[in-house]
Amino acid sequence: MTSRHVALALLFPLASCASIMSPGPDLVLASSNPPGATVYLDDVMIGTTPTTASIERDAEGEFRFELPGHKTVVVDRDKVLNGWFLPGGVALVLFPVAFLVSLGVDLSFSNQGKYSTTPLSVEMPIGDPMEIVGQVPKP
Repeated sequence: MTSRHVALALLFPLASCASIMSPGPDLVLASSNPPGATVYLDDVMIGTTPTTASIERDAEGEFRFELPGHKTVVVDRDKVLNGWFLPGGVALVLFPVAFLVSLGVDLSFSNQGKYSTTPLSVEMPIGDPMEIVGQVPKP
């Protein structure tokens, strides 16, 4: 076994840094004004506001808020780059096999991105619940 193989074997556990260091799920506080709205994440009820949503990395990230006498509010939460995704790959660029394994593992577990944990707060406009409005959360 060459010294390169030994070094690769020692660095292999560091591959897929995002999957090891920041695997998810991501937690997001969801609130509404007025409070008490039913919250759905990808069409699955997760509670009433205020609540904390646990979002798996392979989720769509679509929140729906429903409250009697108020319009339905839909927010599509986008993923952001997981800060741990590239460091492992960059550190292992000298070892092409480990580099490819690292990227492959992170990509296969959807850990290249993550959901922002910035709290999600929506205003519930008075109106027909059948009317759907979209809101873009403030950063």
